[in-house]
Amino acid sequence: MNNSSDNSQPLNTKDMHPNQSTVNLRDISEQVSNHIQQLPDNYKEGQATIKELLSQLQKAIETEENLKDVHKVEALEAVESLAQSANKPEDSQFKKLAKLSKNALIGITSNLPKATKFVQECNQLLPAIAQLLRL
Repeated sequence: MNNSSDNSQPLNTKDMHPNQSTVNLRDISEQVSNHIQQLPDNYKEGQATIKELLSQLQKAIETEENLKDVHKVEALEAVESLAQSANKPEDSQFKKLAKLSKNALIGITSNLPKATKFVQECNQLLPAIAQLLRL
């Protein structure tokens, strides 16, 4: 017998407000910034750090006009997972999550025009991030 009880509340969409995604976007953006700021500043001459690359990716997501807020939240959550993985590079679960997050970002960009800044930034930053995380 399973004695675990589900204490989760059902989602009631009629209580959601139109600007709820803006609040979620701001919250996740702050969370991502906090995770990125916790990363060490490992500078090597002439090389960008994972901290710099993730910050650039975060900014590209936040400023992309062609992304709906819901997609920005998804993309920022993926960046947050990449930052968590960077904090624990030897943890296989975080590494797996980082690979899924990288693929999620690639999927999000696939629905955007190729000339958008976010797509261009992803094309440049994701390979460098993957290399630094050894994905």
